[in-house]
Amino acid sequence: MSSRAARRLLQKRNELSRELDQAPSDTDDVDSVVPAALATKAFNPFALIGTGDDEAVADEAEEDDATSSRSPEPVPAATKSKKKNKKKKKKPASAAESGSEGDLDEIDRALKELNAKEPLEAVVAVEKSTAATTNAKTSRSLLCVDIKHLDADAELKRMFGSRVVAEELKKKRYVKPDSRYGRTLLVTPRDGWPRFVGRFGIGMDLLEAPSNPGESFHPGLFQFTCSPTYLEAEAMFRAAVDTNDPESLMRLLHAFPFHANTLLQLSEVARHQGNLNNAAEYIERTLFLYERAFHALFNIGTASCGLSYEAYENRAFFLAIYRHIGFVQRKGCWRTCLELCKLLLALDSETDPLGAILMIDFYAIKSGELDWLQQLWLEWAGENGDGAAGLPNFSYSIALASYMKEVQSDKAVPKSTNLLRRAILDYPAAVLQILAKCAVTDARISALPLFTTAANLSPSEDAVDILITLYVAQCFNLWKEPETLLWLRDTAAKITETADFESRVAAGSEMRRTAYPDGLPLNCSRHIFVSEFQTQLAQRLPRSATKLSLHAFNPMPPPASNDGADDGRFGLGRLGSGLMWLMGRAIENIRGIGRARDDDDDDDDDDAGDDDGGDEEGTDGGRAQ
Repeated sequence: MSSRAARRLLQKRNELSRELDQAPSDTDDVDSVVPAALATKAFNPFALIGTGDDEAVADEAEEDDATSSRSPEPVPAATKSKKKNKKKKKKPASAAESGSEGDLDEIDRALKELNAKEPLEAVVAVEKSTAATTNAKTSRSLLCVDIKHLDADAELKRMFGSRVVAEELKKKRYVKPDSRYGRTLLVTPRDGWPRFVGRFGIGMDLLEAPSNPGESFHPGLFQFTCSPTYLEAEAMFRAAVDTNDPESLMRLLHAFPFHANTLLQLSEVARHQGNLNNAAEYIERTLFLYERAFHALFNIGTASCGLSYEAYENRAFFLAIYRHIGFVQRKGCWRTCLELCKLLLALDSETDPLGAILMIDFYAIKSGELDWLQQLWLEWAGENGDGAAGLPNFSYSIALASYMKEVQSDKAVPKSTNLLRRAILDYPAAVLQILAKCAVTDARISALPLFTTAANLSPSEDAVDILITLYVAQCFNLWKEPETLLWLRDTAAKITETADFESRVAAGSEMRRTAYPDGLPLNCSRHIFVSEFQTQLAQRLPRSATKLSLHAFNPMPPPASNDGADDGRFGLGRLGSGLMWLMGRAIENIRGIGRARDDDDDDDDDDAGDDDGGDEEGTDGGRAQ
């Protein structure tokens, strides 16, 4: 039986019980109510559950007797009794209404007295706090992830049709959601993956619960946790990375098929070898591992789940999302990239450790989410764009988005041209770089002094110039359309006709000089290092960033963070007995063999190496005993 039918049957039973309680004592009314009770009881299907044959026969006999004594005349009498009861109920209801009105009058009088006593400043403070909470929720809601757009394969089906994509999906051998893997949102598990048992040592703790409705808005704060077994695997991974031997990583992966950092490192190895399919699959396995460990309150669709990049255990999840975006981009699934970029930014929007703000505008334009980009600009940058100072990508992208909307609506509104003028005055170097990427030259533009590059740049100006180069390398294709390129050229050529030209040029120069007083921020350097534009800009990164760790599993860690090396969480001292100890010894032997080969210069040194090997075997045998 459906839930709706069950509720309807329960409602009839409740009405019947009220009728029996309110029935008068005379026999006419009782005769009119009792047959109705028997009629309702005959339609109850739950009465047949758990009853024996004798009870069924007895019920049938009672139903026959009730049917024979049943008459149609008393039915209106029951209706009359109901009407009488309803009339009787109206009087208490009216009394209750009058009482409630009196209570409301008293409440209104009390409120008036309080309003007369309370100062106006308290009311204004409450309104301001409510407005601040509403603005925080609105800004945060822009990062809410649309779950249905997280599937890149579904986006391919919408673009090319199911028949075209079906053959490619068969090669991936996806597993249908079942009790083995459950339902996943970020990636779909494949049939060839090792069997997933439990959580493989990864869990998640709730550090700070998200705000409740009516409270000052703040997202929840979570952190991934590692079991002792996982920490031992991490210690062996550190030792395997030091060998610079991919085979040692492969052996470690066979023993721990869902170790996150091993998967991230092998993904980079496969990508450099040109095996992009394996590289993407390693990243998908990493995301699957973390998704299975999500806390019950960790909802990626609400933008109320926060992770700190300072915690070493969380960094692999950030890196997996970032690299997954790169592989999805190769398929042309721009909407999926945008939703993943929202997730990456929502996890730690205050520090943005991987610079998601430097690419989210590109994915918004490519996916056609122009209204969303404009709303993001208004909420975060403001009408004048003051909040986006030092971000050339946003200044040019918002102008381009406005122009594309005007072209779609056939409206000749100068808003986009004014936005482009402001972007050119703030970041003039981008114009010539875009034209150079599009293989176009314009003498009108190159002759203007505004577009000449200064010889000696301050650290802040150099940081802005690096971000301009990054934007042009990523987004110059958006300006290749003939109409768009002509609009850019004409606006740049007539830039001197802008009102208050001299003062606005001086304001733009001051902004570039003071935007990044300490040079390029670390999160921007990290973004460039892990992006596909690393080869173009790696030489221009500041020394303060490149002197940090550059491992693929932990690039440029935060200076004040603890990666476990200081407290021994991931040191070789965590290697235990059994399989863990044997694998640790195997890695140490590999490293020892490599050093021995470098030191073997003559036959005498070879003999000494053999003697040392015999001593080592005796030592190992003593330990085994």
